[in-house]
Amino acid sequence: MHSNVKQAWEVLWAKFYHPDTHQLYDYEIVDPAQFPTYEEVTLCIPYANAPRPVNDPTLVGSWVLAACLQGYDATGEAAYADRARRLFIGLTRLARLARTPGYIPRGSVPGHDTVYPNSSVDQYTGFCYAMWRYWSSAVATSEEKAEAVTLVCNAATLISRYHHNIPCDDLLPSYLGDIGNSDDPFRGCRLLHLYKTAFIMSGDARWEDLYRAKMEEGRRRRLATLFGPDTYPWSGPCCSWAMWQNQAALRVLYETETDAELRRVYRASLDGAGWLVLPWFANWREAFAGKERRIIPDLWRAYWPHFERAYPDHDRRRTTFPLHPEVFRDFIREHEGRIPIPEVMLARATVAKGELRAALQYLAVALFAEDPDLHREAAREGLPMLTGGDMTQPECCGELRNLGNAYWRGVEVGVFPAP
Repeated sequence: MHSNVKQAWEVLWAKFYHPDTHQLYDYEIVDPAQFPTYEEVTLCIPYANAPRPVNDPTLVGSWVLAACLQGYDATGEAAYADRARRLFIGLTRLARLARTPGYIPRGSVPGHDTVYPNSSVDQYTGFCYAMWRYWSSAVATSEEKAEAVTLVCNAATLISRYHHNIPCDDLLPSYLGDIGNSDDPFRGCRLLHLYKTAFIMSGDARWEDLYRAKMEEGRRRRLATLFGPDTYPWSGPCCSWAMWQNQAALRVLYETETDAELRRVYRASLDGAGWLVLPWFANWREAFAGKERRIIPDLWRAYWPHFERAYPDHDRRRTTFPLHPEVFRDFIREHEGRIPIPEVMLARATVAKGELRAALQYLAVALFAEDPDLHREAAREGLPMLTGGDMTQPECCGELRNLGNAYWRGVEVGVFPAP
């Protein structure tokens, strides 16, 4: 691993990894009080969608686990396998905390086994991708392989029984759980990915049948809305995280599909998305040159009493429109600066520099495509970005979550120097 990338990689583990849970948390934990309490989790405070720092551990851990396996494949170094196993333990333990088999929580708090009841499509895409990568690897034991199969099939079973969407842990409708909409270019292929993954890992033909049925639905509507130069409905950069997750899902579909026509469709979409994002990470120098910012631990608890007084009839457990998480976040933005920040929180502020998340995700999208010409074009900006910019002061864990995916894929396809 290049020294510059390795520095950022070690920052990721030093600042955001927690050895008790084997999870990567959204923000650097400078005080345990940043975590929600047992009572707050069980009462869905501040809302059913988990607040930071337990908002995205499954999402982040999944992509970093996959990167660890990429690193192990490239180098054979045991350290990558060890870290992959730690994250696998964290992800599978987290999945077992759900009351409903197949529900994948966003994250949990060290010290108590409680989870918020709302997840998202993004968590499931990352989780199933990570389970497939681990199950396919030389790292996994037979017991771990069986565990991965069980958890992926549990998720597929839950979604198939819930009208092909993701419910909450209490089976209420989920905020950001719509995976069944075939007209959504950000999510349409991810249902195919989930059912295909369940089939590949389990060998159970019912998942292959369901994958085929949903693929043929609406005259192959999901295929018609895939990313590409002719179908992409926006003219400028947006939703780097959704584009990356679609690309990872398509990678699985492309690699595991046996039908030649479908493979051509998946490859065309992989390459189309890659060429589309190519200009979008060219501004990385401006991002790296940005001013340093003070990052204060999440202030939701300071604003919560004021919000409750302003909205005495709010329903914390509601996960459908009107979206309670957005109402609360809007309240914080509107009142920013009016509520004094406690001195103890100011003292715990950390320093961040650069806006790395989108650039690294776009680079990963381009490199996860198949076109060698695209790989070479991506490397012209991507290699200087990875080797020349300071990535050691991320605002949050999410800034670096796709660092390893992009770097090791570049090594794999031969456009980044082998370690």
